[in-house]
Amino acid sequence: MGIEGGSVVLKVCDHGPGLPEGTGERVFEPFFRPQGRSETAGGWGLGLSLVRKIALRHGATVHHESPSDGGACFVVTFPAYLDTAGAYPCESRAEGEV
Repeated sequence: MGIEGGSVVLKVCDHGPGLPEGTGERVFEPFFRPQGRSETAGGWGLGLSLVRKIALRHGATVHHESPSDGGACFVVTFPAYLDTAGAYPCESRAEGEV
């Protein structure tokens, strides 16, 4: 988590196989399952759909990135605000502290 250009950015990344080409936006659809993936193999269900809906309610955006070294990365960007002292409140917290 960090401040980038006046926004608070939270990235959740993994080192798995990544997403199939062209599905980066579709994974936010409820119950989306990529072609050739059976029900027993699992899908993404409602999780990412709910993440996007909740983020939007808080003025944030969510998108998918494909890191060059593989895996998947989901990025949530919240608008940051300045406190009365003109500082971003989250900057005073230690790394990993919520």
